[in-house]
Amino acid sequence: GVSAWLVVCACGHARRGGLEAVLAWLWTSVAWIAAAGVVLGEIGQLHGQGFLLAHVVGLAVIGLARRKHLRTDWAALTALGAPRYDHAPPLPGERAVRIALLAVLAGMLVLAALAEPVVYDALTYRLPRIGAWLQDARIHLLAATDPRPNYMKVAPDLVMAWLWTPTAVGYQGSILAQAIGGVLTLGATVGRARQTGLNRRAAWLAGALLFGMAN
Repeated sequence: GVSAWLVVCACGHARRGGLEAVLAWLWTSVAWIAAAGVVLGEIGQLHGQGFLLAHVVGLAVIGLARRKHLRTDWAALTALGAPRYDHAPPLPGERAVRIALLAVLAGMLVLAALAEPVVYDALTYRLPRIGAWLQDARIHLLAATDPRPNYMKVAPDLVMAWLWTPTAVGYQGSILAQAIGGVLTLGATVGRARQTGLNRRAAWLAGALLFGMAN
């Protein structure tokens, strides 16, 4: 997370508003996890200790590169929680809409963190593939009659592998990998609504429409 924030600051997203900064932070974190997983999978170190070492090394390298800007980067991080109204006062009910939407989102993230997948697709080829990678500590093709375990996308499964590393049994946390995409979509929807000219309250309500979608 810290490494990702330093990258966000280096790219200038921290100066573009709280929403864009948070979205860039989350996206960069996921990209860093996937990239680290690819490297670790190639060298046979795809496990919890490997991810930890990759994060430590990445933080050291990026921190060294940003050493002259760390104070500014920290100030940008602490400013994320400060209200920004674009020189306009908050609209009636705006705060309530935002808090309600974030509360529902937080509740769904908690459920995603505690639940385990039970759908056919996950249990038949997605999760067994990740388990085999972690067991062998590397990314490899599986000897399976079903071709799906070998042609599915690698990056999302590496994020799930990272989520599994704190535990040795079960698939808890897997659904968070999909929930991350939902959070990014929600934030992008609110941001796009603001760009089209909607006020902040209407933009948050536009994001709330996503909760009515099937996926």
